[in-house]
Amino acid sequence: ESKSLKLYQGSFAQTRFAGGAEEVAAILKRDLSNAAGAPVEVAVNTLDTWTPTIDDLPGELLEEAFPDVSITDFEVNPELLEKAPAAIDTDVKDNIRAAVWRTNLFRSLCPVTGQPDYASVSVALTGEAVDPRSLLKYLVSYRAHRGFHEQCVEQIFHDLRSRFTFTSLEVQACFTRRGGIDINPYRSMGPKMPEFVIREGRQ
Repeated sequence: ESKSLKLYQGSFAQTRFAGGAEEVAAILKRDLSNAAGAPVEVAVNTLDTWTPTIDDLPGELLEEAFPDVSITDFEVNPELLEKAPAAIDTDVKDNIRAAVWRTNLFRSLCPVTGQPDYASVSVALTGEAVDPRSLLKYLVSYRAHRGFHEQCVEQIFHDLRSRFTFTSLEVQACFTRRGGIDINPYRSMGPKMPEFVIREGRQ
């Protein structure tokens, strides 16, 4: 049953697999075979193996750029956001930065059902330099937060804007689909909307 499969796969959230995709595939194969009462074959594909009929949100992928970041907060915590240390970030000049970052690790919870909602999130900013490591920690801290998609993007926007000075700021999210409908909230300091709607691989 599709919803039970979704809930089962959601139970993998926040579980670390030392064996990577191969270990995940082996566990899926075992459990699905037991449930079906017959052998089930499973293949786990990374997003970059999909055909190019989809796009990625813009920006450097935070979890790839900073794989050593330790994340321990899973309740929304704006205090995690920090200024960039100039001694480490060579792209920061006079504490000003123009950058675009994204993550595929965002998850929140439906405020009605409590079920998980997964998304890719992109943040584009110009102005006071934000430490991208702290941004990754902050975005992942939504994992136990109950909020609608639009509310989550609005809160990300306001938490950033209340702590830093920007000349431009854009927050965009592509959530996994519900009932065949894409939900892609966008919040910006400017009057323009994105030039086109992005569909991520997970949608």
